Amino acid sequence: MNRAMKCPAFSVNTDGTYTLLEAYTAQTFVMGETASCEECSLLANGQLIINKGFVWDGPSGPAVDTANTLMPSALHDGLYRLIRLGYLLKHNRLNADKSYRDSLKTWGVSWWRRTMHFKGVDWFGWSHI
Repeated sequence: MNRAMKCPAFSVNTDGTYTLLEAYTAQTFVMGETASCEECSLLANGQLIINKGFVWDGPSGPAVDTANTLMPSALHDGLYRLIRLGYLLKHNRLNADKSYRDSLKTWGVSWWRRTMHFKGVDWFGWSHI
């Protein structure tokens, strides 16, 4: 993980999901649109604010939950949630996936793991929105 990155506090729930104990803000590639729900807000400049109390399941598929993949997966789940709830149009999915890949890089995930994570959301992400 990039030493400059600070992971916000979160708890691990008994069902294997995670809950943010403080808000988390991340930059995305979804620009020029705003969207908001109880759990997160997307600003026109592409910043996603994920609220305290946000619950997510970590990386999907055969991916292993590690310290440097949890916050990128929260970012991705937040954007997908906005799409699934109808606050963002479905054409934003590709930029959500690119945001996930970029966040994985920022958090220090190796090229190989980033590529595998991205291929997974690229191939199967449509089934989650």
